[in-house]
Amino acid sequence: QQSPWIKSMTFRSVTQGMLATSTGSSGVQVLGVIPRQENVVSQLNSKLIEGNGFDAAKRNQVLVGKKLADKMQLRLGSKLVLTFTDKDNAIVSAAFRIGGIYRTDNAPMDERIVYVNADDLNRLIGTHDQYHELAILLKSDLLLDQAKVDLQHILNGYQIETWQEISPETRLMIETTNQYSLIFIVIIMLALAFGIINTMLMAILERSREIGMLVALGMNKVRLFLLVLWETVLLTMVGVPFGFGSAWIVVNYYNQVGIDISGISGEAMSGFGFSSLIRPEFPWSQLLMVIYIVIATALFASLFPSYKALRLQPVDAMRQ
Repeated sequence: QQSPWIKSMTFRSVTQGMLATSTGSSGVQVLGVIPRQENVVSQLNSKLIEGNGFDAAKRNQVLVGKKLADKMQLRLGSKLVLTFTDKDNAIVSAAFRIGGIYRTDNAPMDERIVYVNADDLNRLIGTHDQYHELAILLKSDLLLDQAKVDLQHILNGYQIETWQEISPETRLMIETTNQYSLIFIVIIMLALAFGIINTMLMAILERSREIGMLVALGMNKVRLFLLVLWETVLLTMVGVPFGFGSAWIVVNYYNQVGIDISGISGEAMSGFGFSSLIRPEFPWSQLLMVIYIVIATALFASLFPSYKALRLQPVDAMRQ
């Protein structure tokens, strides 16, 4: 708790078991949680769509996912039996009553995971004040690697995994999205380059007489080249603040209201554990990189207009 990179954490007891009702049975993973801590780490209480969650005055309450509730025909207040093994590998069964039904963006987990109070589960499996795992929420995802290294030094002998190791498919999805973003940036930069070439080429053709006069008065080719180059950079840098400002307004708006793609994807996204409501964020950390790319593209695009300016003959240019 004193580590500077930890935002919050919670202990969990974990066991595999069987959920049985009068309508059938289903294999589940039972998570024993400390409600107050779990609500901070995973916001479990905010995912409840029915019920109020755990009541400190009641024992043997269980929270089930919406998909599991539909599958097993469970309602708020329904009674069910959970069967699992204790620490001595003896089979234990206990009756639980549904205190809430939750729904997350991960439909497979909603069908597989049920939550109970850690005190109730530890009492049944005989672990008392011992737990199976500790879930840690960091202040920033950028601290992930450093936090793992520090924890390995502090908790030598324990298995420590990042979310990328626990869910490699999510990491692959993010990396693939980053690659797609790079492709889009290249396409946008090509469009930018053609726009700059067109603008500067038109400017040079319209100022042929002026350029011819400057060359006739003694301006050398290096100065003429730098003139076109500097105008291109200034044109680009004037547009960059307007572009960033417009992008920030649009992205900030959709970050608040979200972009709902459920009409296109249906429940396909939840099947992979993702929400169909996309909330984009403005990439402040990448602004410098984008500025460098834009300037490099502008400099590259200015080469052809500069070449056309250098090819102008003073006599012919002044006749136009």
